[in-house]
Amino acid sequence: MRINRRLNVVQQTFLGNCLKANIGASTGLRFCKEATGSYTNVGATDVEFHNFKRDVQSYVDKADGEMIIATFKAKKEVCTEFFFDYHLDEENRLSRLFWADPLGRRTFSCYDDNISFDATYGTNRYSMVFVPFTGVDNHKRCITFGAGLLTKEDVESYSWLLEKFSCAMGKSPLCVVTDQDLAMRIAIQQVLPNCRHRYCMWHIMTKVNEKLGNELAKDTEFRKKLNNIVWNEGICRVEFEAQWHLLMDEYKLSNHRWFCKIYGERESWIPAFFFFQICP
Repeated sequence: MRINRRLNVVQQTFLGNCLKANIGASTGLRFCKEATGSYTNVGATDVEFHNFKRDVQSYVDKADGEMIIATFKAKKEVCTEFFFDYHLDEENRLSRLFWADPLGRRTFSCYDDNISFDATYGTNRYSMVFVPFTGVDNHKRCITFGAGLLTKEDVESYSWLLEKFSCAMGKSPLCVVTDQDLAMRIAIQQVLPNCRHRYCMWHIMTKVNEKLGNELAKDTEFRKKLNNIVWNEGICRVEFEAQWHLLMDEYKLSNHRWFCKIYGERESWIPAFFFFQICP
């Protein structure tokens, strides 16, 4: 009966751990059923499991910022090499957070030439932007150096994040790869003036269909010719510019606003143009 339905302490602890692992209430109920043998032996239904989840999230919602800071402080006490810093806004809410574990910091000391600084990931619940700092090791595998959370994607926030990254790593990278975000570019110029800034070619090429008309966007021959020019690692500067102008003339794109803008920024593209010296 409803009056007898409740979660005992063991089940509450188990469901709390499930929520930490991003496992839902219904799945937690099924786990309890398998452990006890049947739903009858659980002593509660799906309603009680979801109500407990709701109550836990309601509690966490009021103290989530304090909880993550407390967690990072505890990590710092256990491991002095763990680095983190945070910033509170005018309403005393967590607005910026950066952290880097010892492995990420040691890895950066070995592969500190180039990093990718990406802010395309958003969190669902808090509307914060997740910003990972990644690189590539000698096996061409992606590696993570550190990460941050931001409530705003402005120059001040990016500058703060880059400052904390440099502080954690003890030095600045030689080259930073980003998308074409203006706030990122200004922040890099202010915080990392001696660093080469390059645009990610993948982000650029994903915009081609958006910038072209429907007819030309479906032209596979045009895309093939464009890719052969842009993704050609062995092409020299003079040959690239000649082939680019021929392609633009052939498809009447010489005065296209976006292609003209991209061509003017061609020295910032990466990885297509390795002949532009990436590192000093």
